[in-house]
Amino acid sequence: MKRTLSILFALAVVLFALAPALHASSGKSYTIRGSYFAPEGAKAGFTIGGGVGMMIDENVEIGIGTDIYYKNYRKTTRVATVISPGGVVTDTDAVLLEYNTVILPVMLELMIKFPVFPQGSVFGHAGLGYEFLFNKVDNFAAGISDRDFYSGFTWQLGGGFMLKLGNSSSLFVEGFYDWGRPKRNLKEPLLKMPVYESVNLSGFGVRVGLSLGPL
Repeated sequence: MKRTLSILFALAVVLFALAPALHASSGKSYTIRGSYFAPEGAKAGFTIGGGVGMMIDENVEIGIGTDIYYKNYRKTTRVATVISPGGVVTDTDAVLLEYNTVILPVMLELMIKFPVFPQGSVFGHAGLGYEFLFNKVDNFAAGISDRDFYSGFTWQLGGGFMLKLGNSSSLFVEGFYDWGRPKRNLKEPLLKMPVYESVNLSGFGVRVGLSLGPL
């Protein structure tokens, strides 16, 4: 817990340090993006996210971004089916088990563009930050509920191409690799050594988004 609070404090300091520069910069940019991500330790799914940054020059951008992953799984069973005199069929289902998983990374990001044609460019993208994993399990059949929280460092590398749409808007497509292995400490009274669990969230993904800037 102390380690997580220390990391959160460090991230807060970095964000507050960058905030004045982002506010003062006349070359601010905003990103809206969606991804399909396939981590090794969780089911593949879609993420939605975005970022805010500042233009160092026309080809270099630095900022803050996030991509939120959410996955829900339910196991149900049919407990009754009723057919009315009018022929309407009504089914009644009971939820036996439900999982909810949320992955939330917070990253400092760097993008470098390489103009290769008049209305577009290729680019490289890198990110470094911290991510959080929230996992909630409700076993209604057994009357058991559990909440797990994991955290740890993460980094990302990617690249793609960007197509200019207007004076301050571009469409981009990117492939990326994300590395992350958040963990949580466990209390094992029988063991006289630190014990922890970790989840492998490393994997490849594809991202499509809209870049707005400089604004």
